[in-house]
This record gives sequence, structure tokens and C-alpha cells, in this order.
Amino acid sequence: MFDVTPAGWAVTLAVIGGLIAFDLWQSGRSRRGPGLREAARWSVFYVAVAALFGVVLALVAGWDAGGQYFAGYVVERSLSIDNLFVFMIIIGALRCPPRASRGC
Repeated sequence: MFDVTPAGWAVTLAVIGGLIAFDLWQSGRSRRGPGLREAARWSVFYVAVAALFGVVLALVAGWDAGGQYFAGYVVERSLSIDNLFVFMIIIGALRCPPRASRGC
């Protein structure tokens, strides 16, 4: 079993907190919703962060743990994309105006 030190948890939680704070700060700077190009850049950024975490985990804990992380990541990513299609169907069926779907 892989044991994580308190320092490892502290670094991990600090990075996650920093990413959340940066995301909130960045999204609060603009009054308009993100366009397709901006959304694609953010998606690529967060996939790269997840891949970097998986590589670091594999280097620290071994490639077996890294492989398990990447397998779980791919499954969760595919489920989240599936949920996007469900939200699109619901919003389309309710005929929500674009401004309301962004949260005003």
C-alpha cells in the first residue's frame, strides 16, 4: 500500500486550492461567458495538470499506482462527458435562453 506523508498531502491540497483560487479569479475577471476557444484551452490545461499529477504519482509510487490513476481518470472523464450530453438534452428540452444557462 502507498503511504502518503503529511507533507505530501499538504503539497497536494495546496496545489488543488491554488488551482481553484486561480480558476475563480480568472473566471471572475470577465462578464461574458467563455467562448469555444477559451473553453478548449482551459480543458487542455486541466487535462495536462491531471496528466502531470499521474506522472508524478507514477514516479513516486510506481507505475502500477500511476496506471491505476490513469485508468480511473479515463473512466471518470468519460462519465463527465456523458453528463454534458444529459445537461444539453435537459437545457434544450426546457428551452432555456443562453443567458439563463450561464447563470446570469
